[in-house]
Amino acid sequence: MKIRVLPCQTHSIVFGGFEVQMLSSIRAARGIGVDVAPLDVWNREEQFDTLHVWGLEDSHVNSIIWAHRGGKKIVMSALLPQLSLKTAVRYVVASILGYKRARRKILSLLDHIVVVNQEQARTARWLLGIDINKISVIPNVIDNIYFENNNPVVDSGTSPNFGLKDYLLCVGNICQR
Repeated sequence: MKIRVLPCQTHSIVFGGFEVQMLSSIRAARGIGVDVAPLDVWNREEQFDTLHVWGLEDSHVNSIIWAHRGGKKIVMSALLPQLSLKTAVRYVVASILGYKRARRKILSLLDHIVVVNQEQARTARWLLGIDINKISVIPNVIDNIYFENNNPVVDSGTSPNFGLKDYLLCVGNICQR
């Protein structure tokens, strides 16, 4: 099986959890013998079986249409908004009148979508209208290294004690999910 991934690069100046998740997934797939590599968008003759896109991004539409016309399977991993009445109304209006019209085309061509929890699956089903048989829930904790304590100063007892024990500090964007 040959899978081509789009994109396989950092999305901005910072290298964050989403990029680590992409690279971890690629490494895991390669570890079991799957041929996974970034899609060379300039090579329209490349032979592969599945196009995997990260995120429900309008910029993927041309690559998805091209892959679909070539008989490729199309899989997407996405983080979706939390399902609510406000989100649903905004999504419907934007997909009919506004900037999310390209997303309807993308969603119609997907063979499968991967989300990280049941709430995301519910959003995919009820907000995006994706058939339940095309949705998989695969939880992804970014990487095991983030759960290892490699700081000998903390272990030696010389650091200040703030009364906290066994915690994981996560920093970054705070988004409604």
